[in-house]
Amino acid sequence: MHLLNEVQTISDAVVVKLHALDDDVLSLQQCNPDEHDDAPNDVPLNSYYHFDSTGKKLKTKWDTYDVDAELNKLDEEETGAADVAAAKPSRSQVKPRPSTAVLLRKVGELEHEFEAILAFLDTIRGDEEVRIVRKQLVGAINDTYLATLDRIKAQLTN
Repeated sequence: MHLLNEVQTISDAVVVKLHALDDDVLSLQQCNPDEHDDAPNDVPLNSYYHFDSTGKKLKTKWDTYDVDAELNKLDEEETGAADVAAAKPSRSQVKPRPSTAVLLRKVGELEHEFEAILAFLDTIRGDEEVRIVRKQLVGAINDTYLATLDRIKAQLTN
């Protein structure tokens, strides 16, 4: 029973990582809600060289450039509005958002950890109580945690 308690502790630690990964995926999707969405091709004629081989318009830095925000920033610098700048978090305070590739790699790592836990659980033998607890752990991993990883993987690949 002692081994099962240790396995449960390890499993709980991996579940914490799983929840953190799920939160990262949600924050990534909220920041880029429809990144893959095919928008209508309403580009001006002067952007001829900004198309890929399939005819889709490539993004440039000028597509998302906010002139008003830049002018406001310059006005604040000129007037010395340091209190507004102090209220805004600096780049070092903002948590960096991981990319889709990094999140997919984390999904693979967590799958590997859960599979290692399952392999270790297969080696544990004991009485009826041990068998019941072992079955509960295996069921939770297979039915809940691995299903969550599959859902996250599907969200990231779509």
